[in-house]
Amino acid sequence: MLELFQKTSWRQFLLSFNGIGNDNGHSLIDYAIAYTTSKRQILRDITRYEDAAIAYARLPYATAGVEPLLPHNYFARMLVPVCGRAREKDAECQTKNELLMLEFALHAYRLEHDSYPATLQKLTSTYLNTVPFDPFGAAGETLHYQRSAQGYTLYSDGVNGKDDHGAIDDTVVKNHR
Repeated sequence: MLELFQKTSWRQFLLSFNGIGNDNGHSLIDYAIAYTTSKRQILRDITRYEDAAIAYARLPYATAGVEPLLPHNYFARMLVPVCGRAREKDAECQTKNELLMLEFALHAYRLEHDSYPATLQKLTSTYLNTVPFDPFGAAGETLHYQRSAQGYTLYSDGVNGKDDHGAIDDTVVKNHR
């Protein structure tokens, strides 16, 4: 951004960025926007958006609320990195890591006790410090565990934030002896 704004042709770059106009045939409106928008305005709008996006990213996934709106400034909107589903993908990766950690703890427990524990809390004395929270669950909700005669089912609420008992969009691990 700093490099771009140091060039005298920064407005031409913004006009050509992302295909505004065809064959350099920009409309008067494109030129009016380009020449009435200051670098300061663009940077201020980008900074506001990114500060809001950082604050939003720090919130737990399930309680985050509404994503910050993109800046109204046309050029700031073009230059803001579009992260799309990055937050959701991050929560999915965190969930998979937590489930894998629980699988290791469950396996170690079974090797020592010849069966799986009745609850995940039984793992906290030796194998885990705490039962991991579900990134997609309500605040304070842990990942779900169901022991069965065949092994266990371990799962997260998934993207919809609802306990579908290991179905629909839940992230599920099933272990059968």
